[in-house]
Amino acid sequence: ALFKGNNFDLDAYDAKGARPQIDLEFNISSIAVYPGERWEVCAKKRYQPPCMTIDKDTQNLGQVAVGSVRPIKDPPAQ
Repeated sequence: ALFKGNNFDLDAYDAKGARPQIDLEFNISSIAVYPGERWEVCAKKRYQPPCMTIDKDTQNLGQVAVGSVRPIKDPPAQ
């Protein structure tokens, strides 16, 4: 989930799966992810950079603009 507040609070957006276009009315300051998941969070729509990879609950991001998000799948084990 993406949160406006630094402490996983205030306005929130719950991304369930890939979202190539998000029109949030706020910038985010914290992100909560389920253990074992990794997400790519991009400032622009259609996963255009700048992007960051988040693999744990993260606070104090500042005010990050988000235009798209998607889960990152690990490659199959060999």
